[in-house]
Amino acid sequence: MLKVENLSLQKGNFSIHDLNFELLASKTHVLLGPSGSGKTLLLEAILGMNQVSGGTISLNASLLNNVSIESRSISYVPQDLSLFPHLNVRKNILYPLQFSKSKLDEDRLSRLCSILDIENLLTRSIQFLSGGEKQRVAIARSLMTENEVLILDEPFSSLHQELRQELWVQLKQIQKEFRLCIFMVTHDLNEALFLADQLYLILDGSLHKFSQSKKGLVYPNSKKALKFLGVRNFFSISKLDSSTDEIEICGCEVNLDINIQDSMNFELAVRSDDIEVSVTPYHTKESGFYFQAKIIEMFHMNHGTLIHVFNDKSSQNVEVFVANSQSRDLKLVKEENYYFYVNSNSLIFLN
Repeated sequence: MLKVENLSLQKGNFSIHDLNFELLASKTHVLLGPSGSGKTLLLEAILGMNQVSGGTISLNASLLNNVSIESRSISYVPQDLSLFPHLNVRKNILYPLQFSKSKLDEDRLSRLCSILDIENLLTRSIQFLSGGEKQRVAIARSLMTENEVLILDEPFSSLHQELRQELWVQLKQIQKEFRLCIFMVTHDLNEALFLADQLYLILDGSLHKFSQSKKGLVYPNSKKALKFLGVRNFFSISKLDSSTDEIEICGCEVNLDINIQDSMNFELAVRSDDIEVSVTPYHTKESGFYFQAKIIEMFHMNHGTLIHVFNDKSSQNVEVFVANSQSRDLKLVKEENYYFYVNSNSLIFLN
């Protein structure tokens, strides 16, 4: 539907080169990345607010590079919402129709207001709305023109968690009912995972594509990308023999019963919450490996305990997240040794 090919952008000393991706119809695509990575710059280029220095942007096979902002048929919710304080809610929502070929559709207005729960706010002044109400009005306004593509720049970043989750559900319902192609920027991985059909991560001007499956995230093959996504544990691995898949990890010789690449040396990564803890060895575990380590730090959090452990054999620190229920059962003690198990299905291979 919306296709970006070999896109290059320059703004001051910052540049992006040769980005390629495609936004599919009726899907939600979410872009993650640290501050200053070019997320907003990319959105604004698609909208026509920033000039591209190379490459093409097309919508339904029609080139957009030289098309004006208002003629691109792309709706937009900016981070600051840009609502008009001198207009009431209804007039704000209908404002884009003055510059569009779309006619006022009272049924569409009514349905959007119903999903977003703002029917009773239509005559209210924008100045007297809460942050969440303003967010809903901005989303409704962006969709009155019946464009097929909606771009949102960190739309929920200023809202508290409970309200954000409520808006996630409403946006998902709108996307499905109106069959929208959504491209959205966020810093929140949980938000991205809840909303996205396709995930992107922009780092150092490069775009990494990754996705979800029934088994969990399919991660990008980049250590820097994994670190941004919250993966903290990386193991340098050596094959013990080129003729077998037996490797050494955390001082243990194991065969993971998986297809290991031909290289003798490579890296594995594993998420903190994909490591199990026990007071006894895992004799019954078949697919994976376990190691013994001492707890050196413990951090108690809302949903569990984050522990840092040290493995003597490999001289490696490992981060493990233990859910509250398991933490209570184990009665974890600092400076004590425990056994830690990693299922081979949880391992992320890095070239």
